[in-house]
Amino acid sequence: MSTSAVRAPARRGTTARTRVRPRLRLLAPPPSAPSRLPVVLACAAVMLTTLLTVLLLHIQLSHGSYAAHDLVAQHTALAEQEQALREELDAVSAPGALAERAGDLGMVPSSEPGFVRLADGTASGDPSPAPAPAGPSPAPPADGAGAPAQDGAPADVDAPADVDAPADGPADAPADGSAEDAAAR
Repeated sequence: MSTSAVRAPARRGTTARTRVRPRLRLLAPPPSAPSRLPVVLACAAVMLTTLLTVLLLHIQLSHGSYAAHDLVAQHTALAEQEQALREELDAVSAPGALAERAGDLGMVPSSEPGFVRLADGTASGDPSPAPAPAGPSPAPPADGAGAPAQDGAPADVDAPADVDAPADGPADAPADGSAEDAAAR
C-alpha cells in the first residue's frame, strides 16, 4: 500500500496554502431609526383634543336644548294665559254684561236713539232724554269706584279702550264726550 492512497482527497477549489482568516474589527452601530414616541404622543394629543372638543360641543348643544325646552314651556303657559284673558274679555264685553254694568251705574236705555256723524259732527234722528228709572237711585260702590266726577260722568268706568263702532252707526255718547251735551240732545 502506498502512502498516496491514505491521503484524504483534496477538496476542490482549495489550495494547499493555509487559509487566512479575515481580520475582525469593531464597527459603529448602524444608525437607529428615529424614535416613534413623538409621533405617538402627537397622535394621542390630536385624538384627546378632538374628543374634548366633541364633548364640549355636546354639552353646549344640551344646554341649548334645555333652554329651548324652557322657552317652549313658557310659550305654552303664556298662550294659555292669553286664551284665558281673551275669554274673560269676551265675557265682560258681552252685550248682556255691558247692559248689567250700565244699569248698576244708573244708566237707562234710550227709547229713540240719535246718531252723530263723526266726519262733520252733525247729529241725525230725534234724540230725546231717556226716562228716569222707576226704582230708587243706585247707591255708589263702597270703594268709591263709579262715583260721579265733576262733569257728571262716572270717574272710574271700566270700558274697553278700542270700540269698533261704525262711523255712521249709533253712538252712546256725544262726540266730545261731555255728559251735559248728551242730556241736552
